[in-house]
Amino acid sequence: MKFKEYYSQKLSRQFLIPVITFLVLVFVILIVVSAEYAKSKVYQSETESALERTKEVKETIIQLIEQTQILAGIASEDIHVQNGYKSGNKNEHQKFINSQMNLEDFYEAIFLTDSQGRLIAHPNESAIGLDVSSYKAWKAIAEDNQESYIDKIPIISPVSKKPIIVIS
Repeated sequence: MKFKEYYSQKLSRQFLIPVITFLVLVFVILIVVSAEYAKSKVYQSETESALERTKEVKETIIQLIEQTQILAGIASEDIHVQNGYKSGNKNEHQKFINSQMNLEDFYEAIFLTDSQGRLIAHPNESAIGLDVSSYKAWKAIAEDNQESYIDKIPIISPVSKKPIIVIS
């Protein structure tokens, strides 16, 4: 019996060490493969989410540009704006700006300029007279005859001192 027990114990030890080593190796490989698979799924999910968000932002920008173009059309046809330009009465311009700011809560400011790029109407009347002719938006529309313009990088508002994106 002793001979049989001795060899069975020795064989079981010799057998168990490689089996345990093999199982640990398989377990580690499964963990690594699972982690990589999970990482790729998370990456794929985040990429899809980012693409969806990009589409939403693009749609919002398109809507803003359309609204700005509509607002510009309204401004060019508004009797207060026309009378203000004809008579030089800046109060007429201010009436239009104030009425539009009451309608539009999205914009920080809606303003009118003269042909030299100076503000002639603005919700914050202390900004009237500010020269915006150096703004990319002013140059794109007044000098390059673009129909609309939107800043790609926010600038600091000279009035509120907050980051803004100019939409013209």
